[in-house]
Parts: sequence; structure tokens; C-alpha cells
Amino acid sequence: MQGLAMPKAPPTKIPEQLPDLMEEDAGKGVSTELSDFAFWLDDIDRNWDWYKALLALDEEGNNRPIIRLLKAKAPPVSISVHLADVFNRYDLVPRKTTGPKARPTYQRSKAMIVLESAVQEVRERARRIPREQAIEKAALRRKLNPDTLREACDGKHGGLNRARRGDPPKFSAKAKAAK
Repeated sequence: MQGLAMPKAPPTKIPEQLPDLMEEDAGKGVSTELSDFAFWLDDIDRNWDWYKALLALDEEGNNRPIIRLLKAKAPPVSISVHLADVFNRYDLVPRKTTGPKARPTYQRSKAMIVLESAVQEVRERARRIPREQAIEKAALRRKLNPDTLREACDGKHGGLNRARRGDPPKFSAKAKAAK
């Protein structure tokens, strides 16, 4: 038994004016929104703010959106490969050409390391001896000004607070003048 043949649809005639209409309307109504043209991105991956920030960096050289997002929240796993690519391709913050290279925010200067370790020592000693005595001993041992160490222990040392938050260091007027 043979299968039934499907009847063929009559050939569709293309209106003669269609190519002219297509040319006339070329480029109109086409979205340039990333979510509309990035068909290769998984429908489940809705990290459009990250993709838009990457696009702003690539197309406009604008690094503010990506830096704002990186400071606000951890990047999703699906974005990490794209961030690695960006870090390989770009120098996101132009470096000054003179003077010493800027210290990364995740590192500490030697002075900050000494101060941070003195604060830790005060916290540990303050369990056994009075706090003021712990500050005096730690300052003497590390050759620090006791007032500076006291301020740091009280959370009032700006440089140490910025380092703990991961903010870039601020240079004093003397340091700027020396450069």
C-alpha cells in the first residue's frame, strides 16, 4: 500500500514591489538592544546588565559600568569567562607613565602591614592586660607612634580603613609634591 501524496501548495508569487519596499525600509525597526540581537546567549542567562557593561567597554571604551558592577556584586559564573577575556584584552584603567606603579588594592604597603599587625597584637594582648598597656607595648615593639596605633585600634585611621575596604590609597599633599 502506498502512502497518500500530499497535495502541493500553489507556488507563492512574490509581489513585484517587495524588493523595493525592503530596500526602502532597510534598517528601520531593527533593535540594537543586546538582548534582541545576541541570539547566542542562553535564554536562561539573564545577566543583561553584565553583558551591557561589557558591550559598553568594547564599543564605547566606557569602563564605568563594568567597574560599578564589579564593586557592587560578585560576577555570576557565566560572566567570569567574559571578564577573563576583557582583562586579557584591555588595560581597564590607564596607568600614569611616571612615578612608581600603583599598588593593587588587594595588597598593603609595608607601613600598613606593620600597623595592621600591631592592631592584631593589641587585640590579643588586651585579653590579658589593660588595653592602654597593650597599645604602648605594641607601639614600642613596632616603632610606631602610640597615638597612631590607638587611632587605628579605634577604627579612626583613614588609610587602614581604606585598605580594609579595598579602596585605593590616597596620597598626602607632601607625597604629591615630592613627585
